[in-house]
Amino acid sequence: MRLATTPLGQHMRKLRVARGMALQDMAEGMGISSAHASRIELGKTDVTIEYIDKATSFFQLNETGKQALTQAANLFNVWNTRALEAYRACQFEDAVSFWGKAARASGTTKVYIAKALFNQATTLEHIRQYFQAIQTYEKILDDYGNDDDDEMQVVCANVLINKGVIFQNGSLPLIRKDTDEVLALYRELLRRYRDSDNTELRLLCAKALFNMGAALQQTDDVKAMEAFDKVVNNYGRDKGLEIRSECAKALFNKGCVFIEPGCYGKATEVWGSVVQRYDADDNADTRLLCAQTQFNIGFTFKKQEKHDQAASILQDMVTRYGRDDDTEVKNVLNAARQQLKSVKSTTTSWNTSSNVN
Repeated sequence: MRLATTPLGQHMRKLRVARGMALQDMAEGMGISSAHASRIELGKTDVTIEYIDKATSFFQLNETGKQALTQAANLFNVWNTRALEAYRACQFEDAVSFWGKAARASGTTKVYIAKALFNQATTLEHIRQYFQAIQTYEKILDDYGNDDDDEMQVVCANVLINKGVIFQNGSLPLIRKDTDEVLALYRELLRRYRDSDNTELRLLCAKALFNMGAALQQTDDVKAMEAFDKVVNNYGRDKGLEIRSECAKALFNKGCVFIEPGCYGKATEVWGSVVQRYDADDNADTRLLCAQTQFNIGFTFKKQEKHDQAASILQDMVTRYGRDDDTEVKNVLNAARQQLKSVKSTTTSWNTSSNVN
């Protein structure tokens, strides 16, 4: 005896047997092949909304019966799985279509609808259909922006971040980078969620503050540093590795702000705190940032002709990261070795000249 292997298969067989009906009779009544009906009962194929409608009509199900059948079919999972498979296969337009179908699947909860639409929008971004992505993001905010469910708030916060990044990068054709629009989006995120204790929302608030600082870096150094300081002051005691990474990035960029007008001492002091605080974190992005930070310190000392200090920092960097397998860290390390060689060459030349004199 062959047993049904999915909730839908079990449900369909139960409906059929309760009516004393043969599989072939049911298939003919629904206008499908017996083989297809059998595969559904055995859980060997997916179903569509059209199939649910046919079964509802054939068995004359009321609204409660249709809802039970829809929940058993779990159409959201069917389309969501197809979308993920298409995305991984780089079939992005298919993924966009499938996530749209997942969002429209009957019986889907609002959180899953919002997540499907979010995935659809990020995929549209990936294929540079930015206007469509913005429209989808706006639909999520319009439909669910006032929801007080934590999961939904995380989706909406991510929407605000992603919209901000689109405007910040100037990704929309014929539209310049709009700093005011960017800042408005990040401020809206902070207004909604900055008082939340939810770990994911705290991380997104930290990202929003960092992105604000990065946007302001182009026009207002003072306000940019204020934003970077807020990241560290508000979230510096959080223990999550991702939020600590945002704090490290904020300090790194603050150092970059100091370096532009030639405030080398302040820049190296801030950068030094990045390495001191975050180098031990087990996070690949943070480790790369610490390597870049230490390189910047060494290069800045070299620029000031403080060759001994530059050599010490760069040599420590080579020792510290010499066995790292990350490709990007290796690239920074190779640049450090070149600078170290240059510094040692300069120091040797200077010492030789001093001895001659």
